[in-house]
Parts: sequence; C-alpha cells; structure tokens
Amino acid sequence: MTRDQLDLLLASLIPDADRHGWFIPVVSVDLDQFGEVNDWLGFDAGDQVLREAAHRLAAKSAHGGCAALGGDEFVCVLEPCESEGRALKQAREMLRVLDAPFEVEGNQLRVSASAGISLYPVHSRQFEPLLRSASAELRLVKRRARNRVEIISQARPEGHRERALLGNALRNGLDESGFRLRFQPLVELTGSLMAFEALAEWRHPELGVISPERFIRLAEECGRITDLGLLLLKQAARQAARWRERYGFEGRVAVNISPLQLDHPEFVDRVRGVLDDADLAGVRLGLEITESELIADVDRVKEACDTLREIGVAVCLDDFGVGWASLRLVQDLPLDGLKIDRSFIDDLGKSPSAQRLIEAVISIAHERGIRVVAEGVETVEQLRRLARTSCDGVQGFLLSPPLDADAAEQLLAGQRHWGNLRACSAGFSLP
Repeated sequence: MTRDQLDLLLASLIPDADRHGWFIPVVSVDLDQFGEVNDWLGFDAGDQVLREAAHRLAAKSAHGGCAALGGDEFVCVLEPCESEGRALKQAREMLRVLDAPFEVEGNQLRVSASAGISLYPVHSRQFEPLLRSASAELRLVKRRARNRVEIISQARPEGHRERALLGNALRNGLDESGFRLRFQPLVELTGSLMAFEALAEWRHPELGVISPERFIRLAEECGRITDLGLLLLKQAARQAARWRERYGFEGRVAVNISPLQLDHPEFVDRVRGVLDDADLAGVRLGLEITESELIADVDRVKEACDTLREIGVAVCLDDFGVGWASLRLVQDLPLDGLKIDRSFIDDLGKSPSAQRLIEAVISIAHERGIRVVAEGVETVEQLRRLARTSCDGVQGFLLSPPLDADAAEQLLAGQRHWGNLRACSAGFSLP
C-alpha cells in the first residue's frame, strides 16, 4: 500500500471505531541495524529482505495495511481494539512475524525490529499526525534500546491532558522566559574543557519542568519546531558570546537540532542571523544531530552540513550507534565530531568486545579527521578504560551534571575544576 491508501484505510475503519469507542493503532516499525545487511550482502539482498518484511507485516495488519516509508521503516494500521493493552499486544504479535529467518542468497538472516505506536483518536483523528507521533515514539524506543515496542505514554487520560496543555502552549506562542538552557561540559582526557552541550528545559506554569524528550516531539507535531529551535539557538549563542567576552572561553556551545529544522529552506540563513545578532563567530557554535533521525535522507543532510561548515559551525553526530548504517553515515557526512552513545559506554567492563568496538570507532573517525566524545560516563572504571583509548573527550555525570548558567560561569572562572582526568582514571579520587 501507499501512504494515501493507508489514509483511506484509516478513514474506512473510523466509523466502526467511533461507534464502539475503540482505538485504531498506527504503528511505525524499523528494522534494527539493517544497514549491516546491505554492508555484508549488498543492496539487492537488502531489498529482498525489505520486500519479505513488508509482506509479513502486511499479513498481520488491518486489510493488509502496511506501507514502506523509505529505508527500512514501515507504517502499519492495525485492527481497531478496545484498549491500549490490546493495541500493544497486537503490535507485539505483528513484530513476531519477523522472528523467522530470512532466506537470502543461500544465507539465513535474522533481524529484529522496534516499533512505536500512536492511537486514533487519542493522539489525532488524522493519519499524518498519527504517523508522525508513532515515528517520534519509535525514535525514543531506539534511543533507549532496540527490539522493543512501546505506546505513547500520553494515551493515558492524565497524559492526554498534559499533552493537550503543552500542545496548546506551543501553538499559541513561545515565551522565551519559559525555556531555560542548562550546560553540560565536554571535557578532554587531560582535564581541559572542550565545549558545553546546551540542554533545554521548559518551565510550564501548571506542569512544572518539562524535559526535551517530552516537548521536542510535540513541537515537531505542532509545526513549531523551527521556531522553538531558533529560540534555543539564540539563547545558546548569546551565552557563548557572553562567556567569550567575560572569560575568554574559546570553546563551542553545542545545540541539539531536529532534522525537521534542516528541512526548512531558511535554516542556514537563520543560523547566520543568530550569529550576527550575538556578534559570535561560527566557530563558537556547534550543532548536534541525532543519528537515528538522519538516515532517511543523507543527501539532504549532507548539503545542509556542508553549508553550515562553510560558515564555521561544527556539525556533530549525536548518539552514534543507536540507529543503523552508522559507519556509512561517518563515511558520507561532512562531520566535525561524533559522540558515542551511552549504551556502548555502559558495556565497558562488562563486555570484552566493548573496548575493542569503541577503539575501532575512534580509529575510523580519526582517519576522517572527526573528533570523538564518549557520552554517558558515570563510573571511574569507564573513565579509566576510556583513558586507554585515543578518545578525544568525555561527557557524563561522573564529571558534571548539566549546570545552570551561573554554575557554568563558576567553572569558567576557575572556581570549579576536575583536576587531571588521566590521573583520575588511574585511580585517584575525583574532586
């Protein structure tokens, strides 16, 4: 089926669902680490797996309601059901059809898949917003772990009210005073400060502090992500300019951006405007793009990254290893930096292969002139093991949690420090 046909299918299911008060699940499905199939066996073999996967998923969907979205992502419409629990069960049953091995060119391949679910009419009454919600939930699933299926938590009544409040606030206008940046240091293994990552919080008058995992997805769905992203970029640029003037800070302030921002035809011009308004050189600003969000259109992302780098803005691939075709992205994209996802760092000291894998990633990145940061460092043992590699920097709660602007300034003023991290990694106590 095509997306338009799925839209028509959903419309045909709505009358019965409304009459019984049922949900209609829309499921976004992604094959985990599918890029490895292409890398090992070639694209013809990969296409064969995708065709068979689509056939299997369609057999478990409502009236064969499955469509390919590009790459290895699919969207499926399931039979109307009476509860959230039943929707989750249907989706899990659907994913189990992928457990049987795929016969490809005399080889037996096994793949796993992850999925995110949205529900008609809770998250929307229209197909495209339901698809966006399910895809956004899928991205969160893949950041946490693979081979899982989850439903948007806002399907619960209290979550639905929260979602409505936040959605209305985003649609009705963005108040800059409601958003606050916190800054987590990125530190070289010598102890020198490399950069700060700017992490946004939203202080809602009724709901309190809202994390970016909750409001970024809503901003994408509401069509406000470009405006919100611009607001946060302005805050980060002003802070970087202030720190350079007051403390001579020559590092970067890095801001996470949504791939939907890269889709905006005026994005690069807006970045230029932000830099001009803050009187900040491009080399003082970094943009971090999450790997799992990029894969659908590498050419588009490459063009945007090339233009940004021309004005000095560093582009970093965040959460490396969460999505698929990871090494292909390192090869194809013009990158300044790469951040190894915390899931790999968690395995240090637990899995014998973890250290070798991280060293291999660092070696490949360095061959292309890309600096590597390990994120999610939380133990001295992890730090000690990373010190044995040629990793360029580390980030995590062991060194520092995200700091408010005042605490970050204390760090820049020399009132806070880590000492020598190589000494720390050899067994000395952290300050």
